[in-house]
Amino acid sequence: MNSRDRVLATLDHEEPDRVPLTDHIYMPKSLEGVLGKPGVRVDTPREYVKAHRILGLDLIAAFPASYPMTRVEKEIYVDEWGIKWKVVDDMSWYLDGTLKAPEDLESFVTPNPEEAERYKPAEEIVQLVRGELAIGAVVGGRSPKAGFQQASKHL
Repeated sequence: MNSRDRVLATLDHEEPDRVPLTDHIYMPKSLEGVLGKPGVRVDTPREYVKAHRILGLDLIAAFPASYPMTRVEKEIYVDEWGIKWKVVDDMSWYLDGTLKAPEDLESFVTPNPEEAERYKPAEEIVQLVRGELAIGAVVGGRSPKAGFQQASKHL
């Protein structure tokens, strides 16, 4: 039974050969430690997949591309959605949201969640692990189906 089959069996309430393993090792420090080299991120698909294989994990999360954030003060950044983050040791921590009141929604302009470039890292992860590891997709879109349709066309 391979990793993908193990996770799917578990989701189908069947007994796998062993308990499936996953860990969302988002911290660059953790990924870099596994591979012993700097620069490994969730948006460096080949290295991210390699770290999962080394650890023997059964499920990998496929992320959309991250876009540059604007620095507003020391360690404080704002993303394209207007969300404020504190970045410590290359890890982003949520500080504050964009919408404070229902009326804020009227003037809020969302970035295009269906932009093709956004899905390239996730698409590469799918190609690298297809049929081997289970994939947990982190997706989004203007409608509940939009992001899923973008990601699922590659499964």
